[in-house]
Amino acid sequence: MIVNPQTSQVRSIALPAHTNVSSVWHHTRIVSDSQGNEYFNIYHLLYRFNDKKGIDLITRLDNQNAFRGLLIDRSDVLWGGTNKEGVLKYNLKTNLFRAMPYQNGFYQDLLVQNLELPADQLPPLPKDVVPYKFRYTFDKTGKMWFNIDNSQFYQIDFQTKKLTTVPFPFPVPPALRHDWTVPVTSIATDPTGRIWILTDSLALWYEGGQWHPFRHPIRSGSTRINQPKSSTLTNGIEGEMLQIVVDEKAIWVATNTHGLYSIDRTSGQIKQYKHLPTDLRSISSNQLFCLFADPFDKAILWIGTFGNGLCRFDKRTGTCRRFTTQDGLPNNVIYTAITDQRGFLWIATNQGLCRMDRRTFKTRTYTHEDGILEDEFNRFHYLHLPDDRIILGGIGGLTSFYPNKLRDDDYQPPIQLTDIQVNNQPLTPEQLPDSLPVQAIDHLDLPYNQNFLAVHFAALQYNNQPKIRYRYQLIGLNEKWIETSRPVAEYTDLRWGNYVLRLNASNTSGIWSKHIRELTLVIRPPWWATWWAILLYIGALAGVIYGLVRSYITRQEAIQFKAIDAIKARFFTNITHEFRTPLTLILAPAEKLKQRLRHIDDRHQLDLIYQNATQLLGLINQLMELSKAEAHALQVNESQGDLVAFITQLIQTFEYQSNTKDIQLDLQAQNLHPAYWFDSDKLERIVSNLVANALKFTPVGGKVTVDLMPVQHLDSTEKRNPKTTHNSWVQITVSDTGVGIPADQLPRIFDRFYQVDNSSTRQQEGTGIGLALVKELVEVQSGTIQVFSKVNSGTTFRVDLPYRPTTTSEIAHSLPTAVESEANESDEEQRSDDAPIVLIVEDNLELSNFIADSLPSHYQIHRASNGAEGLEQATKLIPDLVISDVLMPIMDGYTLCKNVKEDLRTSHIPLILLTAKASVESRIEGLSLGADDYIGKPFHVQELRLRVRNVLEQR
Repeated sequence: MIVNPQTSQVRSIALPAHTNVSSVWHHTRIVSDSQGNEYFNIYHLLYRFNDKKGIDLITRLDNQNAFRGLLIDRSDVLWGGTNKEGVLKYNLKTNLFRAMPYQNGFYQDLLVQNLELPADQLPPLPKDVVPYKFRYTFDKTGKMWFNIDNSQFYQIDFQTKKLTTVPFPFPVPPALRHDWTVPVTSIATDPTGRIWILTDSLALWYEGGQWHPFRHPIRSGSTRINQPKSSTLTNGIEGEMLQIVVDEKAIWVATNTHGLYSIDRTSGQIKQYKHLPTDLRSISSNQLFCLFADPFDKAILWIGTFGNGLCRFDKRTGTCRRFTTQDGLPNNVIYTAITDQRGFLWIATNQGLCRMDRRTFKTRTYTHEDGILEDEFNRFHYLHLPDDRIILGGIGGLTSFYPNKLRDDDYQPPIQLTDIQVNNQPLTPEQLPDSLPVQAIDHLDLPYNQNFLAVHFAALQYNNQPKIRYRYQLIGLNEKWIETSRPVAEYTDLRWGNYVLRLNASNTSGIWSKHIRELTLVIRPPWWATWWAILLYIGALAGVIYGLVRSYITRQEAIQFKAIDAIKARFFTNITHEFRTPLTLILAPAEKLKQRLRHIDDRHQLDLIYQNATQLLGLINQLMELSKAEAHALQVNESQGDLVAFITQLIQTFEYQSNTKDIQLDLQAQNLHPAYWFDSDKLERIVSNLVANALKFTPVGGKVTVDLMPVQHLDSTEKRNPKTTHNSWVQITVSDTGVGIPADQLPRIFDRFYQVDNSSTRQQEGTGIGLALVKELVEVQSGTIQVFSKVNSGTTFRVDLPYRPTTTSEIAHSLPTAVESEANESDEEQRSDDAPIVLIVEDNLELSNFIADSLPSHYQIHRASNGAEGLEQATKLIPDLVISDVLMPIMDGYTLCKNVKEDLRTSHIPLILLTAKASVESRIEGLSLGADDYIGKPFHVQELRLRVRNVLEQR
């Protein structure tokens, strides 16, 4: 009984005759599917009711079992609960295919059950017929022609449901009988409607109730019709011929071992198309299984192979495109390739039925879970009817379907999480956020070392699950979807950050569901990658960059300062040279005048000139030394000598000054070794500056004391020069009872050009460079200098230098004394032809003339204004002596000296360098180039004359 709830109409439905009415109301359940069908059970029987089709029996359980409940889910899967076999599942969408197990055999079930041919119309087959080899075609009237192995040919008229026998092989023309062999290997219809058959040795076509032979041979060794036996074919078809396609121009033959052949219908020319391993456009195998024409494109053939997939063969080019499992086929063994009326290709394989779109080549596979009887099909067991129904035979039965009635699954399965594993360990509910079940979470927070993640999920669709595909993507890592057959999203070694995991699945038709499950993932960074750590790194990096930039700037400034120092040094060198030359022209004539003047007042005035010029020369020398110190060009040149004698001699030079101011000047030396290593030049400047300052700032009647003593260890209050590691020192102390220095100005007393600015000290004029030079000279010898002073009580300067007495095996070097013996040279000698020739090279004309006047009058004097002119005259004159300045234009004295000594013509000529560059380093440089002597400006006239004489005498 059925009740319509809208109209309240009630009508009765008769139950099947075999139904036990007494059990109808016993555990009966009624459910509905999405198509409007009703399902109900009566004890162990399951029925389906459709208003148009009535009641059908779906399945039955054994008599001892019964249904206890029914449920149809959203994907049209019926779940039945039983009292003995648990839960049973039925896919309600499999009825699109009709599956029919074999009852009598392939061709019997095909003709009777599917084509509805009366059983009494079945053809009687000989006992030796193999029913496996079924071949068919349709003529232009719609009748089906078929034969089975070597049986007769038959026609079926679908309107009358009658079967007619076609005479075969008789009547056959007498000329063919000697070549006639059976069985028939293939049958086809050409575009004009003619029926063609292919035997093992020849081809025939049927027209007007008679078979007509194809007049060209097709097999190797066969002869042309009506031609002598000697005219045999040598390049015919080889192998078993399985299937043919006949078009307007050719007969196409598929073989089981030799690939594909074409036979030109006009000329009979045979051409073979076979597999070429090096040509991917050749057919993929020579072992073919089937051959089908494409009804939508006359130039295309579809070829099935045994194990090498499907080939789309182009008749025009003789090339093909290959399709295998990599292109979506379920298997590479191809039994059929039938094109339906919509243009889809139906491919029967060993692992299911595949539908391919001819245009896009997209595929979809149907298996037994979709309703087909079995996944493995048979060769030759297929039938494509004019109404587009396709019938396929498999190992155990037939599968029949209408392609246009197959619909894609439109169900959109929801996606759900099933499990989460972190570092290969499943998360327990206690480890999940808020202790929720895994299906309920949408956010997961993990530390950086728990970054091996496996998220399991499922599509909530329970029919045909092997066809469901899965995919996932991780936003923040890879935007591309990753497709898989396993519902697991796996990631290893995820970097810390924020991600969104998106999970998706398809339905059984391969259509991706619109439902996407999202899970937010947060991988927390380690402490060293947190924002505050990054800020720290940025700060450190900025500090390093700042340090590098600062270091670079400092280096550049040092380079600039060094360049400035070099410029200053050159400036002082040049200015000193410029000062020394006029000073020479003051001091030297003054010296000569002192020897000639007899009036005491004149000599007194001349002494003032000489003393002030000498004082100016000292200031120039101090400036030069200070510039060298700033340029770090000072070098220590030590020699051996008696330190006490040397300083005693220096102190004696200040006796006149001390006596003049009635100042007591004392020298005290204690326990010093008689021989000592020291730089006499620098030590002279140090002691002279300190004693001169002491005398300058000590009032009349005061006292200045110079103490010398060895010291083994410096006092703890004293600072050592960090450049030295000496433990023994010689201490030179210069003390006075002068005005003293204020304590606030003591730290700056050694600054360059600094002068203590108060009324008492400014009574004595100074330059402020003496003490600065003293400090530089002390430190370049790895020594220290200190000052102790008290206003109106006096000042003490203490100098500590490394103490290095000589050993007994070392020979003491003689030290220069303050006074040299003078020798008189007579100027009365007359000039003669063999008088010495002296070449004076000097750019200053006045000085050049003065030098010439200072030499004995009998010398032959020649002059040059620069080094280049001097070299030219030296080569021309070959003089007995060359006196040359060092700093000159065009060519300097060093270059002149080098060129003179390297030229064989002039290398014997002695050369005296006369220059303002009077430092030890300058003298060493000149002497190393071959100079015979070196005289500094300003010079004593008598010293110049004596050195010139000595050099000439040695020559």
